[in-house]
Amino acid sequence: TEGSWAQVYPASDGVADTVSWERTAQGVWDYRYLKTLRARIDAERKGARLAVEAHAAEAFLAATLKPITIDDLASAMLQPQEWAQFRAALARHLTALQSK
Repeated sequence: TEGSWAQVYPASDGVADTVSWERTAQGVWDYRYLKTLRARIDAERKGARLAVEAHAAEAFLAATLKPITIDDLASAMLQPQEWAQFRAALARHLTALQSK
């Protein structure tokens, strides 16, 4: 809708980015955080038992990804408040599983 897809343009002070560029960057970070959460859950699973925090993180991950389908772009769209809640919950779970 902005007329360009994830582009930056030359500017006198470096580059001027587009809204799509920023959205793409945020999506990449979200992916990295989700991948890190999965890795931390898997690391916990290697222990004698899955910690309470890992169970909670796994439930969060399953609930987050369940409604998303690859064939339906709208299934992954969140309103700004939903997106903020998702990121806050993701950060809480990552922090709870932080390596000691």
